[in-house]
Amino acid sequence: MNDKQLGKIERDIDAWVGEIPFQFLCSGTESVRFRIRAGASGPSTEQRRLIEELVERYELLWPKIQAKLAELRSNAGGTNLSSLPKPRLLLSVPGVINSDVVDFLLCYEFEGEERDVSGYFLGFVGWEIDSAVKAS
Repeated sequence: MNDKQLGKIERDIDAWVGEIPFQFLCSGTESVRFRIRAGASGPSTEQRRLIEELVERYELLWPKIQAKLAELRSNAGGTNLSSLPKPRLLLSVPGVINSDVVDFLLCYEFEGEERDVSGYFLGFVGWEIDSAVKAS
């Protein structure tokens, strides 16, 4: 389906998946791949607004995201705040982390790390990081 806001999206079981431009110099992102759990008619108005708000708030959220990612990466062998490699960003609406449902989940995969081996998952509730884990 071609969606005005989200571009080309495809149905995958109980969700819509796609990718949209998400260019932020602060994080080095160029796009975001997303998975939005929604009915056959497509993402809801609330889900669409969440994506709009994420775009509006991302730069303000980035310092806390960056600090949490650096913390997770340092626990796994180390990096400091200024040396995060370019990330690949995935978004799940809603998200599930440690079997808890969160408003949305941002997953970061970094260049130089095997995608199938690791990812960093940040669960948000009310625009605050509620939980964070490194998956291997």
